Amino acid sequence: EKSESHTIRFGDARMCFLSGKPIEHNRNKRLDEFTERTWETDMCHAPCNHPLGCCIGLFCPPCYAMYLRNEVLHGDMTKYQCCQRYICPNCTEKCCTTFEESIPCVCLCLEAFVCECFAISATRIYLQEERQIMTDPCDNRIIRFNNIVQLLACICHVLAIFDESFRGIAELMQFIADIVYAITSSCMQAQTHLELLRHPTVDDYAPLQGGGGVSGGAVGYAGGSGQGPPPPFKPIHSTQPPGYTPPQGTPVGYPAAQPGYPQNYQPQQQQGYGAPPPQGGYYGQPAQQPGGYYNQPPQGYPSQGYPQQGYPQQ
Repeated sequence: EKSESHTIRFGDARMCFLSGKPIEHNRNKRLDEFTERTWETDMCHAPCNHPLGCCIGLFCPPCYAMYLRNEVLHGDMTKYQCCQRYICPNCTEKCCTTFEESIPCVCLCLEAFVCECFAISATRIYLQEERQIMTDPCDNRIIRFNNIVQLLACICHVLAIFDESFRGIAELMQFIADIVYAITSSCMQAQTHLELLRHPTVDDYAPLQGGGGVSGGAVGYAGGSGQGPPPPFKPIHSTQPPGYTPPQGTPVGYPAAQPGYPQNYQPQQQQGYGAPPPQGGYYGQPAQQPGGYYNQPPQGYPSQGYPQQGYPQQ
């Protein structure tokens, strides 16, 4: 039984480092229940999708953390809490409540400069919970890799206290840990900032499929409020009064035959263009009249022997 329990624990530790699945006993387990909206960019692609944010988060992370917290709260500092109660909620509630109400800006400044990593994580979690954004497995891997590297650097420093031969390894691990943390925190802040740029408020998303909250994709009828099916089709050519039922055999969408015409009415073809040619003629050409002429001369002109004698013959 002991060997099986050790195997399970080792497997859990390995999966915690490599897997992107959520932790079973996570206090923020409700974040893992969101499944209909994704981040505008994951942390892995944040440098390409928002390079300016990554640069600011890399060279000035505390100021960037203060700015993002203010943007997430929409400038309403009455909503401010130390780490938004996501980190050590009992401790921060006992120690910081009085100062949060009286001098929230000062508390935010101290939080960003003293507990920079907690301030960055709290802002991201607050935004994710407010917007109901699904947790990205790649983000989990990056965050866990950073935590593992920080833990290894801490272990090397502890070993260096008892054995001086570990000092070089401890310094090397600390250097690697600092680089990993700087990259991870800058990508996390760039991801948060890009989400705020694309969707400044929670109302800037399309409705969810379930009918509650919001989602990143458009769901529902685009011509209305996004809820319910589109209205039924109504023929635009019909002029019949309401309640009128067309006779059987009338095509759908077309009006019935107007009264005053027989049902099988067919207009007679008139002679002219499009009609059969007269006997002995062509289309548009009158038939030849008796006497060799196509048209009878007007009244007052001789009807026979026209043209008169004396005119040259052709």
